[in-house]
Amino acid sequence: MHGIYLLLKMGIRQTKSRKIAKTKAGTKIARSASYLYPHLQDIDREVMCEMGEDMDIGSVCEEVCGDIENIAEEAEQYLEIERKIKEMQALLEKKKSLEKKLKEQEKKTLEEIKERYGLTKEEVERAAQLKMSADDLDIKGKLLAIVEECGAAVTEEYKEVFFKYAEDIHIVHKFEQIPIETLKSIISIETVKQYIMKKEESEKREEIEKTKQHMRTGRLSDKTKYALTYIMRESPSDKEYMRHIKQRFNIATSEANRIRWYLMHKQYVERVQGKLTITKRGIARLSEE
Repeated sequence: MHGIYLLLKMGIRQTKSRKIAKTKAGTKIARSASYLYPHLQDIDREVMCEMGEDMDIGSVCEEVCGDIENIAEEAEQYLEIERKIKEMQALLEKKKSLEKKLKEQEKKTLEEIKERYGLTKEEVERAAQLKMSADDLDIKGKLLAIVEECGAAVTEEYKEVFFKYAEDIHIVHKFEQIPIETLKSIISIETVKQYIMKKEESEKREEIEKTKQHMRTGRLSDKTKYALTYIMRESPSDKEYMRHIKQRFNIATSEANRIRWYLMHKQYVERVQGKLTITKRGIARLSEE
């Protein structure tokens, strides 16, 4: 019997040490152990001796021990589930809080857009739809067709559609002025999200193409870059160019000619009324340096 007492004591200690007394399984252990332990002490030893031959104390101990271990394991599982539920509840609360902040920011952004650009939420959505479908380009063509057909005297037949197209062009123009970072705060309009994604992909492709172009052309040498800058500022004659470049770098006529030929071959420079003049392409090339 002493072995059973020890097992029951162990069960009570286990519920405390594992911090599972507050769970259903822990309560079950505590109640069973607390009830059995004092009552077993009252059992007459003589009766136990008489039953000793028929009672397998080892089996009883093993059974009690197994029950305690099973209940303790269930309690541990219960605690783990309870912990995960609390974690999920915390995440849900965090998500709700974040969604609330995003909605508040969107409301503030739409108010700023209305004040600065004169566009309502519905007009922002309409403009995004037009940009996504490229209808803004078609609208300009349709509007021009009406003007070509009617001139200033727009007939009643075309009047309604004329003003509709004019308004669409207006809201698209205003929409294009809104910075992308501002539009990112608008989370409830799906077409705005699609427009942002499309625009960022387009800008990324342009940047890649620009990098490739730069790699193909390479960087201008210091002499070539100086010569192009000099032509942009002074628009010299061929004679003035040759004299200045030769003196500036102390180079031969052939090298000064080579630099000029390169700039003209790349269409960075052209002759206009006997003067060397930088082209738009040349200005763009300088801006890349």
